[in-house]
Amino acid sequence: EETQMIKLQTNDGTIVELERKAAKKSALLNRLIKDFGCDQKIPLNNDEVSGEHCKLVVEYLHHYKDQKMRTIKEIWKPIKKWEMRKITHKDYWAADFADRFTEERALELCLFANVVCFFEIKTLEDLIVCKIASYLLKYQDDNEYLKKLFNLVDDMTPEQIKEMEDKEAAMDPMQKLVRDSL
Repeated sequence: EETQMIKLQTNDGTIVELERKAAKKSALLNRLIKDFGCDQKIPLNNDEVSGEHCKLVVEYLHHYKDQKMRTIKEIWKPIKKWEMRKITHKDYWAADFADRFTEERALELCLFANVVCFFEIKTLEDLIVCKIASYLLKYQDDNEYLKKLFNLVDDMTPEQIKEMEDKEAAMDPMQKLVRDSL
């Protein structure tokens, strides 16, 4: 029964197969298997779940199918390095998986993070959020590059930015400590 194949169908018509044992690593897929059974295609009714993204999720699930999710080591927090291999407890497979999302694909990485949340796989969520954070850490001193990387647009006027900077300067150390702890 654990090696029984499950078929997932994305909204773009892609059908992706995975072993039931691997599917059980996802809280969402566990519920869908209970609702739909294993003998029919399970529809993934979420427009953000493309066939390509579903295949990545399935690849991750298959890699860890024989491992209990609680034994997958947590990402080092807070993130102090931006290189994935240095923050994944030497889980080089996970680091290389996350590193597939190059800087040019950073925006796609953010979309993929939404897909991972949909599948409810905490360890993969942590990995992908960590990859996003690694870009923020790596380019923390280059706001213009970060804006370009994540396709961000300034929505604050220069006056609003100045006001925010003035409020920051006026904060006492305790206020800053409280703000930074949130």
